[in-house]
Parts: sequence; structure tokens; C-alpha cells
Amino acid sequence: MRQLGDLAEFKQALSEAGDLLLCVDFTAAWCGPCQMIGPRFTAMASEFDDVRFLKVDVDEAQDVAAHCGIRSMPTFHFYHQGQLIEQFSGADEGRLRSIVAANRYRHFDALPLGTRVLVGGLQSAAQHNGKEGVVVAFDEARYQTRLPSGETVALKPANVRQTAVPVTLLPAASAFGAQPGGAASLLAYDEGANEYALVEEPTHTSRTLPLECVLLPAGTRATTAHLTDGSRNGVRVKVLSFDAHAGRYTVLAGKDGSQWKLKPGNLVCV
Repeated sequence: MRQLGDLAEFKQALSEAGDLLLCVDFTAAWCGPCQMIGPRFTAMASEFDDVRFLKVDVDEAQDVAAHCGIRSMPTFHFYHQGQLIEQFSGADEGRLRSIVAANRYRHFDALPLGTRVLVGGLQSAAQHNGKEGVVVAFDEARYQTRLPSGETVALKPANVRQTAVPVTLLPAASAFGAQPGGAASLLAYDEGANEYALVEEPTHTSRTLPLECVLLPAGTRATTAHLTDGSRNGVRVKVLSFDAHAGRYTVLAGKDGSQWKLKPGNLVCV
């Protein structure tokens, strides 16, 4: 179990967690309840491999304890995308597990901080359409997006689409003159043509390719499409992995942790 030594490490840990739930146990060697709950907290790190668990000894990292306003031990803080979302004090394993379960897939389909996006579909602020920006925060409903001018605007998910997404070309790309296994940067999706616009690296060759030619990396947010079961189309998902042998993605498709197996042609990068 990683133990943070100072405030710089704490801030780094918040950043490194990305969009995963981060749980921090503020503990002390002289605290009896801390020693009771500590091993159970540590065991949860192996049980939930998609959640980050860290410890802070309040005597050894006093700057972290002061920064977080810790007044009693054990205290547990829960962070998502760098923001404190819940906290409680006491050696209550049931409450600890309940909070982890409720927030483990919190906004799993939201774009991670730092994602490059293309703005579109705005009416009241149409001057921003077509601009690229970077997601710097998410406030439960809107992305705080920093534009090239330095201005930050609040945008609904429907008004941003990922751009400059690093992808790999699948074997099917060879039929279109592209090099399978090559790297590319995905720029946009043409819904009418059902194709991606991308730039191949390192040649900087621009081309369009069907969905089944492009492998989206783990962590990419996407929308389901072209499934026989129409009720499953238009669902926002998070790519977890890709099985090259089976030719299927495993995607996270619900806040309950449900996972689906989908072909490349059934996912659209959003």
C-alpha cells in the first residue's frame, strides 16, 4: 500500500488517478481504530483493481493533513477527477465499502481532464464552434473547457467531441491503402459517411477510414452504434480493453459495472 510522504506527493497522486476513484486513509500509528481498519482498507486495494487506495500518516505528512483539514483518525477522503466528493471519520468498513461501491464507476463515461476536444453545435455562443479546447474540469453536467485564447467555457457533453485521439490501424485498413498496425491521430467522425477523419503518423497522411479499421485505446469514451438490438445503440461507454484474437472490445457500459463485448464497427469515438 503506497503511503504519501508530503503535499507534493498528494497532489501528484490526485493527478495520476485520472478519472479513477481515489480513496485516502488518514491514519496514525498510535490510533487503535486505525490499526483495526487499516488491514481491511489495504485488502480492498486488491479487491478493487480499478480504484486507487492510498494512506497518509498524519504525523509523518502533517502538511497533507493540514491541507485536507484532518481532525480525527481514521478519516477517509474520496476523490474523483481531483475533486473531494465524499468523506467520513471512523473505522466503519461497511460505510467505506458502500461509498466505494456507489462511486466506483462515478461518471465513467465523462471525458478525462486533459482531453482535447472540438467544440460544435453551440447556438448562443456560436463563435466558439469549430474551436479546439482542453477539458480542465467537470462539474457533474458540463465540461469546463479551456480554449486557445485562454478563455474557459462551460460546455454540455453534446457540444464537445474528442479530437487528436491516438489510435492504431487494424488489419482491415489495408483494404484502403493504409498500413495495419500503424499509428494515427483521429480528428473527427463523419456520421453520414460513417467514417473517421485521421492523420497517419509519421507521414502526416490525411485519410478517412471506416470504424472497423480503427482501434481505439483503452480509456476512450465512445458511443455504441449499428447494433442489431436498437435499444443498445447510442449508449455512452468507456473502452477497457481489446481482444485482438476475438476482434472485440470490452467496454464499461453502466454505473453498475456492466460490461459488453463489441466489434470495432459498433463503437464511435465521441
